[in-house]
Formats: sequence, structure tokens, C-alpha cells
Amino acid sequence: MRRDQLDEHVMHGTIGFPVGIYDTGFRCGGDVIFTVHYHREFELFIVTHGRIRLQLEGDEYCLCAGQGIFVNSGALHSTYALTDECGFLAIVFSPEFIAAEHEELYTRYIRPIIRRQITFPIMLGDEAVGLAYSSNERFKARDRGYELFIKSDLIRIMALISGPAEVIAQGRKDARADIVKSVLDFIHKSYREAITLKDMADHAHMSREYLCRVFREVSGLSPVTYLNRYRIMRSAQLLRSDDRSISEIALECGFNGSSYFNKLFLRYMRCTPKQYRNMDIG
Repeated sequence: MRRDQLDEHVMHGTIGFPVGIYDTGFRCGGDVIFTVHYHREFELFIVTHGRIRLQLEGDEYCLCAGQGIFVNSGALHSTYALTDECGFLAIVFSPEFIAAEHEELYTRYIRPIIRRQITFPIMLGDEAVGLAYSSNERFKARDRGYELFIKSDLIRIMALISGPAEVIAQGRKDARADIVKSVLDFIHKSYREAITLKDMADHAHMSREYLCRVFREVSGLSPVTYLNRYRIMRSAQLLRSDDRSISEIALECGFNGSSYFNKLFLRYMRCTPKQYRNMDIG
């Protein structure tokens, strides 16, 4: 699986079956697996081997094999390898797959989760983890009726999550997360241009120092580091899908020269752009 398959702009599954199931492993050596991102779908994230640190809107969770967590719609999250080799199962699915918006089940159980109107344990219990593994096996086998079994498994997981939930007086809103989301959207729209930390701070209507502090608290990265990583990931996609020269792709992704681009690409991707373009990654 390529890392861009979990990008916030990617459709997970299909319109008729809006579920993406990703079972993969990495040799990361303690590096970032996925930089901070968010999507409107729910996500079940389970470590299958090794150890992974998941940063979820300022909170950190160190997960070992067999442990999992529920990631809410719109929640900022990123993952980091804590061991040289690690693997995870991620099930990303539309809230409307559980119940349509006009249904009472959506009003009673799904909407309060999305709007942060209830509080509940986000660590998945053994039963929920087992159901997620079951869904993964059904997804791999693709036997007739597998979609119905997966929907049944996910509904049961959501019932387990909602069961101990408690209503809170007012949906909790983290202003820091909104700031970071705004800057992420700005970066995704403007990364091809010569944007600076000042540009990002001006977009968020705050000082550079305050933006750096908030961004790091929520994501674990500085805004400039995220910008560079995002540019490199976009360039990696173009290297596999575009016939333009490496220099042209570097310019397309916001780098002024090939030297700095090559240096950052090697740092983040652990190979040169040319090696990556010729690599067989399936």
C-alpha cells in the first residue's frame, strides 16, 4: 500500500461501499509513517506488529501489537514508528455507511460522535479488535456477501464504542485543531508556490511563534517540516505518474532547485528521486 492511499483527499472504498481496509507493514526505523492529516470518515487503527505512536489532536498513544484506537471524523492524527519494523490495520469508513443521515440511528448514535457531544473510551477493546480483524479477512476473501458481513462487524464495533458513552453539556471544540486544519488546507492549496512560515502565520492571523507552538502541540511537527514532507509526498506521486524530468517535478512541487529537493527526498524517502522513480513498489 502506498502512503498516499490514506491521504485526506482520497476516496476510501467506493460510493456504493465506502469502506477502505488497509493492512500493511513498514520498515521505518522510528520515522514518521503518516504526517498529520484528517478526513471526514471514521477510522479504526490497530497495530498488528511492532509499536506505533499515534498522535491524536495533541494527545499521544503508544500502541503495541493487538491494540487499537477509534479516530473520529475530522480528527487530526499522525503516526510514528517506535520500532524498526511495524504494521497496522486501518479501516476507514463513512459514518453514513452505519446509518443514513435521515435515520434515527444516525441522529441518536452517529451525529453525537461527530459533533463531540458525547465522551467515550477511544481505545478499542478485545471484542472490537477481533471484529476488525474479521472484517479484514472477509475483505481479503471477497466471498459473496462479504460487504454485509463487514457492515455487520462495523455496526457492532460502533455499538461497543457508543455503549459506555456519556452525554456532555456542550460539544468540546479545540481551537488549536481548527487552527492547524486551516493551515493544512492552506498548504494543500498553495504548496506549489513559494510560501513561507510568515505566509502560513498570516493566513492563520497569528504570529509565527504562536503558530509554530500550536502546530507542534497538535501535530508533533513544525509547519515548515510538514510543508516539506507534503511537497516530497506529492513529488513522489508525480515521479511514478508523470514523465517530466526530476527538475521539473521539483519546481512543480514548490522547490526552487534540484539540490535541496534531492536532499529532502533522500531524508524522507530514504532513496534518491531517480531510485524512487525506477523502484518496483507494486
